[in-house]
Amino acid sequence: MADTLLSRSLSPAEQAAVLFAEDRLDEVQALLTHGIAGKSGEDLWRMALDLFRLRADKQAFQHLAKRWKAEFASEPPPWDPLVDEAKLLPDLRLGAKACVELGGDMDLTSAIALNRGGSMERSAVIRVDATCLRTLDRQACSVLFDTLNRMIEGGIGIYLTGVARLVHCHRGLIAHDADYRPAWGLLLLLARINGDEQEHTRVAKEYFLAFGAWPAEWEPLVSPVVGVPEIKEKRGEPRYQAGPEILRLGGTLLGAKVFHLAELQMFALSGKYVNVDMSHLHRMDVAAARSFVNVCDALVAQGKVVRLLRQHSLIMTLLRLLEINPMVTLTAITKSNSTAVKAGK
Repeated sequence: MADTLLSRSLSPAEQAAVLFAEDRLDEVQALLTHGIAGKSGEDLWRMALDLFRLRADKQAFQHLAKRWKAEFASEPPPWDPLVDEAKLLPDLRLGAKACVELGGDMDLTSAIALNRGGSMERSAVIRVDATCLRTLDRQACSVLFDTLNRMIEGGIGIYLTGVARLVHCHRGLIAHDADYRPAWGLLLLLARINGDEQEHTRVAKEYFLAFGAWPAEWEPLVSPVVGVPEIKEKRGEPRYQAGPEILRLGGTLLGAKVFHLAELQMFALSGKYVNVDMSHLHRMDVAAARSFVNVCDALVAQGKVVRLLRQHSLIMTLLRLLEINPMVTLTAITKSNSTAVKAGK
């Protein structure tokens, strides 16, 4: 399916989107690097920055961000678009005493850095940032799981940033070692820390399929947990519908029959407005994206108002290439000259 798309006459941005969908990351990076070396618009630069963020390559991101300022005479997109560092308490900012940064290829030795003891015990809230995390092994997973649990038991609040990276790394660990239960336990715990019951339910279903037994039921944390700000949608019409306002999608969607699509259809039954937060969605392959487009098109045909919120540029470009219904609103995770546009624009 991807090869069929690539055989068409595509723009560099569209080629990059298809290659990314098929996890051909080195080819994507080479294509974008070549594109921005010449005369190109903001779209290829934004894609390259998104790619570096998705690959947890902060050094390459910062280097290109400096070039962005010179090229466009404007501020580049931030490293973590979901966090406004300036609005955080000083102790929770990157590099501060109550912030633990997880990065690189995390093994047992680097995981122990999370166990810094002193500052954690003296802080009511600890920020754990995983935006630079590339991989982690079994021992690191176990240490992280135990440490987070101990923090919760001690009444320490947890502000977790870079959630998508942390989940992506754990998914990679599970893909190679599906029987390693601490990895599953940590995925469930991360959902609780983020107050994300939807994700907890998804992981619980996968856990049941893997082990034939259900994990512990959803239970909100009672410790002072600081979460990612909620999306506040503005509408021109009153809000009459009941039920959840936002469906959150995350991780990687592969294949035409991912259960997230059935979840989207069920979510849409609750009312007219279908708001999908895609800020934690790492990647969808072409088959999953085509099925996703078909579901969105069907919902529009039913009179639903579909908004796909806070997606990175590589996914957004793929959905446009697959000709998602122009009535679907696509909203980028980072601001540009036009942050919310109809799909056909």
